[in-house]
Amino acid sequence: MAKKEAEILKQDEVMETKQEAPVYSKKALLASNRYANRRDALGAILPDEWVGTIAEADDLLEKFMKGQVK
Repeated sequence: MAKKEAEILKQDEVMETKQEAPVYSKKALLASNRYANRRDALGAILPDEWVGTIAEADDLLEKFMKGQVK
């Protein structure tokens, strides 16, 4: 029984440490200092109603910047 209780405690610890990243709107990201040098590119690739994390925005921006010029 003690082994099962220890497993439950470990699961609870994992659940407590798991936090969701905050989400931001396109407008909030464009107003931030983080994207001051890339506002034009970010504004062009994100749809107006976009809401997501900074990591998602960074990934989209990186893919856009690595794209080939046609």
